[in-house]
Amino acid sequence: MFNRFILVLTTILFAQIALNAGFWLIGRENLPLMAVGLTQLLPGLIVLLMTGTYRRRLWTLIRSIPPLRPLAGWWLWTALVICACGAAVLLFGVETSPVDAATIAAYPFAWLLPDAASATPVAFLVFLLLCGPLLHLVTAAGEEVLWRGYLLDGLTERYGVRAAVIGSAFAWGAWHIPMVIAIAWVFPQPLLGSVLFTLSLTSWGIVLACLRLRHESLWTPVLMHAVANAFTLGAYDLIADPHSNWLTSPWGVTGMVLTVPVALWLLSRLKPGSRQAPNRHSS
Repeated sequence: MFNRFILVLTTILFAQIALNAGFWLIGRENLPLMAVGLTQLLPGLIVLLMTGTYRRRLWTLIRSIPPLRPLAGWWLWTALVICACGAAVLLFGVETSPVDAATIAAYPFAWLLPDAASATPVAFLVFLLLCGPLLHLVTAAGEEVLWRGYLLDGLTERYGVRAAVIGSAFAWGAWHIPMVIAIAWVFPQPLLGSVLFTLSLTSWGIVLACLRLRHESLWTPVLMHAVANAFTLGAYDLIADPHSNWLTSPWGVTGMVLTVPVALWLLSRLKPGSRQAPNRHSS
């Protein structure tokens, strides 16, 4: 029922606000990585707890495996976008750390790195590409179950596929606003950061939603989300000055320049007014 649909979304929004208010109280600079993971897991956990009838549909999306070639292609595209943002940091001269062994040692999962992976920056990037996403797979899935699963299917049934893609992507971006305001997540500038995060994640979300519909599988958006998190945490965040994120971040101007054209291209290939991937288990 539509009332349950609204209840789930409202619960997730208020849970996000409450969680980040708690983070703010304990001090934003002391926010542990585990707490960030909890934030990402929150949407999926609430969907599973409150929408038992959706589990059958979710299982269908998980069992469906997309073709390997496009999956690998989008995996690589995501990594290249984040690396391009890192290159923008060097281009504009706003790095805070050199790309060297000491910087690699600051990687939060450095204790998992084999010696060969930490020997050179190139070897480290190869590790991030091949192994890094595995470290973020579960938390990425926590978000994708809601945004490219439950919400996308529910909106598609009611408003058509294009409105659902844009609406779910925009909601995903706006959901991060409490993090920006309460704990200065990614952006030290709360107002500008909230606007940029919403707009940039809308473009990213359109890409992820279109690919989920194209392959009728959650695996493409989950893996792309995990790749983005791995390269942001393991490469971009290690060298970039947070005050420049509005310009160089994957969630700032550079990220939008690279993702908006792809998002518009994928959106143009959707059939207008269609209701792809019908789901009678989401309400």
